[in-house]
Amino acid sequence: MGGVSIPRASGHCCVTRERLEPGAAYVAALVEPPGSDELVRLDFAAAAWSVEAAAARGHVLGYWRGVVAASGGRPRLLIDDAGLMDFFEQLAEPAGAEGGEPKRAALRYVLALILVRRRLCSCQDQADGTLLLRRRADGAEFRVPDPGLASTTIAQVAEELGQVIAGEAGRDPGPGVAQDAVR
Repeated sequence: MGGVSIPRASGHCCVTRERLEPGAAYVAALVEPPGSDELVRLDFAAAAWSVEAAAARGHVLGYWRGVVAASGGRPRLLIDDAGLMDFFEQLAEPAGAEGGEPKRAALRYVLALILVRRRLCSCQDQADGTLLLRRRADGAEFRVPDPGLASTTIAQVAEELGQVIAGEAGRDPGPGVAQDAVR
């Protein structure tokens, strides 16, 4: 599989075209438009959000809620730990799915590594091409197949996903920064 490119936040609602101001609730969705290999991030003002609006633009891989926070005068779109776990669970393959979607599998695998790094999950085992994670909060277990990404691709996707999560390159918002990040 080639690289997975994750777009950064636009800072504007894709429906109303209005700027998402600091303190405003928003919903972000990762969408794969029809006939495209690229992922598109759509940012919605909370009042303008609907799954149907996102699905009208392509296949929705997942979405999360957050609050626009100000940093150095420039608004940042953040996702908190609960939103991160919710997004991770949305990326799980549907029951009965065979083979799965390569982009979904790659995003879920890299997000699993981020969850371990942020200490939201612990890695219990890594065997037969699968990570076994345990959520620290409640002990729930997750099996995450390794999609066979090259280490350089993992690093690239982790960096891009980190930018999407933090809303700004190189910054990790840390736990509890954003509010209302549960769908």
